[in-house]
Amino acid sequence: MSSWVIVICVIFCVIGAFVTAMLILYFLLGPVHRWLVEVSPMVDSRAMPQLRPIPIPTQNYRSGTRRLLVWFVDNRRWELSDDWTYELKDGIQIVLPKNLNSMVPPFPDPCGGSSTPRDYC
Repeated sequence: MSSWVIVICVIFCVIGAFVTAMLILYFLLGPVHRWLVEVSPMVDSRAMPQLRPIPIPTQNYRSGTRRLLVWFVDNRRWELSDDWTYELKDGIQIVLPKNLNSMVPPFPDPCGGSSTPRDYC
């Protein structure tokens, strides 16, 4: 074999060993970390608002490929079922009205939150 094939094989073996070691550490130390560190949520899950999904416009497309693309890429729209009040730690209350429409991206922002608030509300 030529030397560049051996170098590529060694590089892939090193990368594979590193990824395997990281996965083993994650699965072994992850439960220990969750057991040692108590994480308290900022919002009680029982106090979260009820959301209704607004249908995405896939029925207007004839092509199955186009429908699938819209289903994966189009932003989901949600609507609040009831008024929701959130109280900050300093006592300030924020009220979101009933029937408020919200847009949630279908996947996390790859730029790390560089989107403007207009993209989400």
